[in-house]
Amino acid sequence: MENGSLSHYDLDDQNKFILRNDYTSSNPSLHDFTYHGTHVTGIIGAEVNNSNEGSPNMAGIVWNCRLLIYKMNDGSFAVDKFETAVINAITYANSLNCRLLINISSAGNDDDEEDWKDGLDEALLDNVLVVASVGNNSGDVQYPAVYSSSYSNVVAVSATKNNDDFADLYSNFGVEVNVAAPGGAQVVNVF
Repeated sequence: MENGSLSHYDLDDQNKFILRNDYTSSNPSLHDFTYHGTHVTGIIGAEVNNSNEGSPNMAGIVWNCRLLIYKMNDGSFAVDKFETAVINAITYANSLNCRLLINISSAGNDDDEEDWKDGLDEALLDNVLVVASVGNNSGDVQYPAVYSSSYSNVVAVSATKNNDDFADLYSNFGVEVNVAAPGGAQVVNVF
């Protein structure tokens, strides 16, 4: 995403995206400064059968979906607005009669425990799946992924290397991890 427009040929269908709020600032731009959101969006919903000469072809895991975009991170996660964002996303998805899945590629600490729990409670009430990164500092599972053992709707995701070994140089770890997937610099980029 760059200023509300799509910046990759696998993500160039304007009808696929519903651009909503930027909870990080008063700037209405949904610019993805780290490109991580674009990367995750590509994994989820990259289009199929749209080859671009000289570029690798790929398909998102749910290539025919629509994506509701909220920006919660610009270097630090706006966890104090997490509950509001979850409620807004649920309300909007329900108004479109759509199922909702929330992806959280950031991780936080227990200083914000109540803010995380409030948002997860709202998601649980509406049966919304929350897929959360466990963190990237080779430590314990961070918030909100740490709740995977106490919330039935939270899935904690860690990273593996391209050879499927645990990505021990950066991915967090713990009993809360539900699934591991290829991630990091050693994996082919999607954006």
